[in-house]
This record gives sequence, C-alpha cells and structure tokens, in this order.
Amino acid sequence: MRLLQSTYMCTLFLVLLLCNKAGAQDVPYKHLIFLEAGGLAGIGSVNYQYDMSLSNDFSLGFRGGFGTVHLKDYRLKFNPDLIFPFSIQVLYGKIHRAEMGVGQTISNFQTANLRRNPIHTRTTNFNTTFTLGYRFDHHKMRLFYRIAYTPYIEKNKHYKHWGAISIGYAFK
Repeated sequence: MRLLQSTYMCTLFLVLLLCNKAGAQDVPYKHLIFLEAGGLAGIGSVNYQYDMSLSNDFSLGFRGGFGTVHLKDYRLKFNPDLIFPFSIQVLYGKIHRAEMGVGQTISNFQTANLRRNPIHTRTTNFNTTFTLGYRFDHHKMRLFYRIAYTPYIEKNKHYKHWGAISIGYAFK
C-alpha cells in the first residue's frame, strides 16, 4: 500500500512541476482513440485519451479504456470478463514522443468453484499500472503508433512485466 501511495505522490509532484503554462502551445490533436495489443488491459483494449499541453514539449494525457479476456464463462454462456484501465501520462516531444505514466486497472472476472455444485461468482481486482514508452505522432495523417513497457502490480501485491503495441487516430 505504501508503494501505491508513493507512486501516486510522485506522479502528482511531476504533474504539478510540469504544469507551467507559460508559452505553451496546443497539441495539434487533443483526442485520441486507439487499439492496444497487450498493455494495461491484458490481451487487448479499446481506449480514449485526452492530451493537454503543458509547455512547448510537454503534454499530459488522461486515458480510459475497455478490454476483455473471455466473452463466455465456463458454462459457455455470454458472461465477459471486464477490464477497465485508467491512467495519466506525461509525454515529451512533438512528433517522436517519450511517455511515462501511472494508473489503475479495474478487472472483474467470472470465477467458479467446481469442488461442490458449480458456484460462480464475480471477483473485482485492482492492479497498479505503469507505462514507459515511445509514441510516433503523424500529425498530417492523424495517425499515431506506440510501443511501451507496461508492467503492473497484480492485485497490488505481485510485480509483473508486460508490454503494449498501439495504433490510433487523433482528432480535434
């Protein structure tokens, strides 16, 4: 829990440090929609991100998404596992951009106890996520590509290594 608190405090400090609006120019496109393979939601996800300029080279991204692992449960009925990643990123650069972020993933999974009569329940878990990556923004085509190292702390107890590849579309 202390690791989680110190992570959020470091992110807040970094955001406040970079929030100097003097001389800031707007990012060309503030809204992003993208598909991500791997990443914060496990196997894949659909995401929305809002980018806000902080200075000439820095911007702040607020991200939310939706992903799933299984659409059917052990009884083969439609009962999807749900994953919702939320994060905040600091981006540096204009076209070639470095990004660093922290967030939280909320996952809701179907589980079954098969020892007795099959009893199914849903369990909700919280995972702290981190992002360290590279994003290429092709402003003329409004496309962007991204690759990132996205480790997470599963159930806020176990550190796991993970990665992501993304492709998306930017608009005003």
